[in-house]
Amino acid sequence: MKRPYIYLSILTLCLAGCGTTPDPIKTLEGISLNKKSIELEVGQNYQLRVWYEPEEAEDTAPAVEWESSKTKVATVDENGKVYAKSKGKTTITATCGKFTAECNVEVVPEPEPVAVESISLNETTLSLEEGQTFQLTVSYTPAESERTAEEIEWSSSNESVATVSGGMINAIAEGSTTITAKCGTKTAKCALTVTKYTNEITVSPASITFPSTGGSETVQVMSSTPWQATTDADWLTISPSEGTGTQSVTVSVNANAKGFMMTTAVSFTNTENSTTLQVTKEGKVMAFSVGSGKKVLFAQGNLLYGGSSTYSFVEPWEDGDLHSWYSDTWWSTRTIDGSVGTWRMFSYAEIGYVFEQRPNADKLRGAGIIDGQSGYILLPDEWELPDGMTFSANTFHPGDNSYTTRQWSKMADAGAIFLPYVECWHIPDALYVSARYISSTKIEGKDNALGMFLYLVTSKNQQYYPGCVPGDLYPELGTMITGAEYQSMRFVRDVE
Repeated sequence: MKRPYIYLSILTLCLAGCGTTPDPIKTLEGISLNKKSIELEVGQNYQLRVWYEPEEAEDTAPAVEWESSKTKVATVDENGKVYAKSKGKTTITATCGKFTAECNVEVVPEPEPVAVESISLNETTLSLEEGQTFQLTVSYTPAESERTAEEIEWSSSNESVATVSGGMINAIAEGSTTITAKCGTKTAKCALTVTKYTNEITVSPASITFPSTGGSETVQVMSSTPWQATTDADWLTISPSEGTGTQSVTVSVNANAKGFMMTTAVSFTNTENSTTLQVTKEGKVMAFSVGSGKKVLFAQGNLLYGGSSTYSFVEPWEDGDLHSWYSDTWWSTRTIDGSVGTWRMFSYAEIGYVFEQRPNADKLRGAGIIDGQSGYILLPDEWELPDGMTFSANTFHPGDNSYTTRQWSKMADAGAIFLPYVECWHIPDALYVSARYISSTKIEGKDNALGMFLYLVTSKNQQYYPGCVPGDLYPELGTMITGAEYQSMRFVRDVE
């Protein structure tokens, strides 16, 4: 009667042992150290670390034993931390079972003290809101005196307004105070004003320009609340991209492999407000001639296709918009840093010149389609067709230049501009007008602006292609915008 229980026990043991086979234990094949040689000054220390081969063997490897060949020069503790004692050379050996690894250590004398002649702060005047923080840093003259200088003592003349510790200012209440850094007998001061809390966010500097070779620059973000930094540009990185309070942020830009000038805006946003940092990478200016000896620069990405039938300006703008006349929507409303230049709209004469009169005008334009959306393509004066791309110039049929979004990005990177056909607007004696944009030139005797069309078909089978609207033939094309509004429609700026 006991046999069923015996069978059950055997079955239980079988099931318990028939699970997933555990990974085999990795056997240690060797070790190495993170440094093969180091130089330390007397009194300094350094943490050596062991690397196991393979890495998985670390869990089952024997404990590491550490040894210094000359303990008068340097010692090493049971965790691999080296302590420099006196001038000389020694070898630190790590032993793990049958494997060893070595690091050569040279200890040099501590340098002679250099007297501090003066100190200075990164800011001498500063304004913070209640609740904001800011890190002051000290510079020494001569620079080598910092190594042996006395520790900095920080103080605030009015701690009810702001306190300071280790150079970090904490703004408490509205008022004024002086922050003092003292190094022995040398001092440096910063006049601080604390204002009421408004949760403003600022970035200093507000714009930075990189050479075509790229590089890194640091900006200071000041905010009373947590913030985030965002950008659409794939040629720069922001670190950190978020933070709390005041913080230094590093903006890094890669080398300008595409050869032409690139610019973008980095948006910094806290819980209530936002600001922008204008970033420019130097390179070739992709300019368009609009008159004899006169050129303009389109905003990079102007009216580029963004997918899902979305068209937008990539660049920020100076308190102005471009009206699409499609569903009564505005293309964009943003702000721009004044150092970038004054953005404006084409004049009546400039429209005609860029489309018809500039050198090789008929070779620098053509209709096209991007991912199904028809429009017109303008190319810069110094145009170079990207590798693997094609372009049929002076064509009126969009299908002659058809691009996917990815293909168009190559054209755009080379300076091409896409103006989409965004409307079919009926007027007397005309079947429709596609993509009507507005110039900065008034109709004579009226407070309206002359327009620009990309494709106009009349009931008399007359077809007009890119150019200016004849003011006496179709004044209606320029009458839907009145007053001074046309003056704020901007998407080009003069090349300096």
